[in-house]
Amino acid sequence: MHNICDGVKNCPNGDDELHCVHSDHCPPACRCTGQVVVCHGELFDGNWTNLHNQIRKLDLSGAKLQLLPQSYFESLRSNFHFLGSLNLSNSGLKMVPRFPKMPNLYALDLSYNNITKLVNRTFATLANLKYLKISNNPFLECIAKYSFVNLGKLLLLDLSNTALRHLTKKMFENLNNLLHLNLSDSQIVSVADNTFYNLHQLRVLDITNNPIELFHSNMFSGLESMEHLYSPSFKFCCKALWPGHSMDSDDCHALEDSISSCKNLMQRSILRLFLWILGICALMGNIVVVSYQHFFNKRFVGRTYSVFVTNLGISDFCMGIYMIIISAADVKYRGTYLWHELDWRNGIICKMAGFLATLSSEASIVFVCLITTDRFLVIRFPFGQIRFRRHSAITTAIIVWVVVIVVATIPLIPPMDQWALYSQNGVCLPLPLSTEQRPGWQFTTSIFIGFNFLAFLFIAVGQIAIYKSMMNTSVLRDKVRTAQEMRVARRLSLIVLTDFICWFPVCLMGLLALSGTEIGGEVYAWTAVFILPVNSALNPFLYTIPSLLRRRGKDELAFLSQFSPVLRLSRIRRRSFSPDVKFVYAGYPAPNMKSFHDLIKQRMLTPDQIQDLCGYILASLPSLNIRSSGSKHVKIFVKMNGNVLSKVCLNIVDSAADDQEGIEYGISAVLNNLHYNSTDVTSNGDGC
Repeated sequence: MHNICDGVKNCPNGDDELHCVHSDHCPPACRCTGQVVVCHGELFDGNWTNLHNQIRKLDLSGAKLQLLPQSYFESLRSNFHFLGSLNLSNSGLKMVPRFPKMPNLYALDLSYNNITKLVNRTFATLANLKYLKISNNPFLECIAKYSFVNLGKLLLLDLSNTALRHLTKKMFENLNNLLHLNLSDSQIVSVADNTFYNLHQLRVLDITNNPIELFHSNMFSGLESMEHLYSPSFKFCCKALWPGHSMDSDDCHALEDSISSCKNLMQRSILRLFLWILGICALMGNIVVVSYQHFFNKRFVGRTYSVFVTNLGISDFCMGIYMIIISAADVKYRGTYLWHELDWRNGIICKMAGFLATLSSEASIVFVCLITTDRFLVIRFPFGQIRFRRHSAITTAIIVWVVVIVVATIPLIPPMDQWALYSQNGVCLPLPLSTEQRPGWQFTTSIFIGFNFLAFLFIAVGQIAIYKSMMNTSVLRDKVRTAQEMRVARRLSLIVLTDFICWFPVCLMGLLALSGTEIGGEVYAWTAVFILPVNSALNPFLYTIPSLLRRRGKDELAFLSQFSPVLRLSRIRRRSFSPDVKFVYAGYPAPNMKSFHDLIKQRMLTPDQIQDLCGYILASLPSLNIRSSGSKHVKIFVKMNGNVLSKVCLNIVDSAADDQEGIEYGISAVLNNLHYNSTDVTSNGDGC
């Protein structure tokens, strides 16, 4: 092959030198092979006057032609009548030159330039052009209505990766034989009716990666021979946009949307049903939680457990509001969702729904972590050495709300609002379950995968630690104790299981998506509609409603028995104690008495003494003349003779003190459940 066009006739008839452009007709910095001339970028001086007039292909890609005068291109007609392919890509052009009449030119490449607009009759002199590439011109914003006049033989037009924003009516009207039109990766936001009118032969249309927002029912009118549509959204495959033409689902290539359909926001009836059920359960159940904790459980309002459960109910209530909003939107747009999809997704209501879902999800998981921590501390340290107090619990809850509100608001604050996290789908959820790394993916991944996964591990480990602490603090083993431990174990297992169902699948699928594994649309739909919100509907049944289903008197002791093994043991043993009003009295403490809190803090009481103390108090309560009007709280004071318990005083107060011990809470609960009508509390005269 090296002997071809080398200036020496090696073949008998000199065929190896036919149609060759020799060095005397090849400009510097150009490579000439046969009838093909390739000039090397910046080294080309722009002089083609000495090129052979028989060349068929001229490649000037990379040459700097932006400063050349118009007359430079006009010489193409006289010098290159037989030119068939012209490549002017990446040559710095800011406008398309006025080409002379070139009857044999069939391929023109103007890609990778800085062209800003196409004027009327730009290519009118290129009647036989079949392939036209104007892609990757990032400043091309305007195409005049008659830019493609006289291009009736054009087969392929590539306008991808430009700055086009609007496709006007009959923009491509003159391209009667066009087969392939590429408009992908541009900035098209609106498509007028009849934009593709008269493109009867078009087989392939690519409009992917365009933020098309405004379109009408006659958008694709005239595309009678369409075989493949590459679309940025499933909605452009809907039959409503293809009058007189049936677009088969296999021929329409678009991102799958397993949540919404052309007609409905929720395309599956089963998902719609679950959304209503979970929404109503979350709303009503958490109304019961907050009402019970605030209005019907007043004696425990000040307890840290009640503070955290109330806030958990509020956060889960927000998830109920979110689900009802989505359900109501589905009803509103039933049958017409195609025409309202963008208005809904970009509207303030959808953004507010996404805000509520994120707020609820993150607040709920934090409050479950706090409830787990509080239970562990109460069981592990039954004498109150380390635990949340009322003030610290309220402060912690306020901090949690401030933080999660800030986190949920971030996607709404400029410039982060450009991420459009709450507008990614019809249910307004920013779950990071796609292999496509959209703007803001780092934020959603860190919240919904990183933080939630760590929180789940914390809850699981915490619940296991709670159960082990209960086992380790057991002093008395019998059938009652074993049955109680099994009930608590089952309840804790249920809590961990529901947390696992809710958060672990989301975390796992998110990690798989980050590794490049494609998550099916059906899985995403069930995750968004069922898996993520299910905990908000179940939490009331795990933390509050069981208390309402038990007898009121047993309820308080059962509630306390989860937290204080000492009180639990005393409850079992109290039948062995007889009431002794001389040992236990109700009134005011003598000066030589110490508070139970101080004795515990100074470790002056043994576990056996604490158990005996609880037993005597519980046995004596019915015999004490205590009038319980409303919710009362008990402070215990003890007189010690050496290391021996001498006397116990129950000081009745109206409000709980910050240093009130768990056992004192338990005695208060028992006292408030007795409801004995007796005289006012008075001193019995023994030094009180």
